[in-house]
Amino acid sequence: MIDSQYLDKVTKEIKKYEKKTEVPLDSFRVFKEKKTYQEAFSEIIKYNSIRADGRKLDEHRKMFIKLGVSADCRGSCYIELGETKVIVGVHGPKEIPNIQEYTELGKLECIIEYAPFASLTRKKSPEQSDKYMSAAMRRALEPVFCRHEFPNLMIQVSAFVIEDDGCVLSAAITGASLAIAHGRLPLFDFAAAVSISLHNDLILIDPTKAEEEFCLNTISADEKKIENYGVISIAYMPHLDQMSHYQMIGNMDSKLYESTLEIMLNHCRALYSLCSKHLMQEVKLTTKHLSQVKETQDAMDSLSVT
Repeated sequence: MIDSQYLDKVTKEIKKYEKKTEVPLDSFRVFKEKKTYQEAFSEIIKYNSIRADGRKLDEHRKMFIKLGVSADCRGSCYIELGETKVIVGVHGPKEIPNIQEYTELGKLECIIEYAPFASLTRKKSPEQSDKYMSAAMRRALEPVFCRHEFPNLMIQVSAFVIEDDGCVLSAAITGASLAIAHGRLPLFDFAAAVSISLHNDLILIDPTKAEEEFCLNTISADEKKIENYGVISIAYMPHLDQMSHYQMIGNMDSKLYESTLEIMLNHCRALYSLCSKHLMQEVKLTTKHLSQVKETQDAMDSLSVT
């Protein structure tokens, strides 16, 4: 049997040793010096209105689109906007769980989730939370999807953010439209989404994460409050000439509204044209595959077994 006095003695020795070898917590902390306005601005705009990644103010990042990346989904799309990477999958239609009464319009359920390694900054504003962005994507896609053709049924759209370098919501909405179209589900039109960042008289198309954070700052170089700042996102259906989504975080003078909106609509039309080409290529590949299957079936049927 172990003596209790012996245990107390050992415990005191361990605590005494821990106090001697204790390392101050502050030695593990990395203190970042607060940057001045000029330092932060020089990291965003280098020279002659050229951004840090070499783009002009009105230049979109390079985009990569791949359809049919997941075999478990009815329709899927992988989309890259620079370093922002999002994969979208569509499931259904399936019956709405625990439904109590008949519904003429089908339900659209949207979910946006982040990978643990998607962003270096873990703390998000309310407008950047998963729940808020999921609701925003649902509102943007409901006018696009033909819900009247799926009474008492639901379609689930899931977006998984692999890497976040700005414009996540725009990439998710565009990728979701492509995924729904790839799943052969009926659409009124295709929604193309674009974001801009605003800082005084600077309008940055398709901003990166650093540019978004800088443009949400409300203090200028002379320590005065900025009137025009923030991030704006829209989803536009060019064929119907309708906006299905408009979101602004920040503040903007009413005089700039028309000019910024026209810039964003022009970029949405260009994005719409690019996405339409990808969908047409997918249709051609599917048609070619079906014709090859038909030819193979006809050849098998023509064989006579004796």
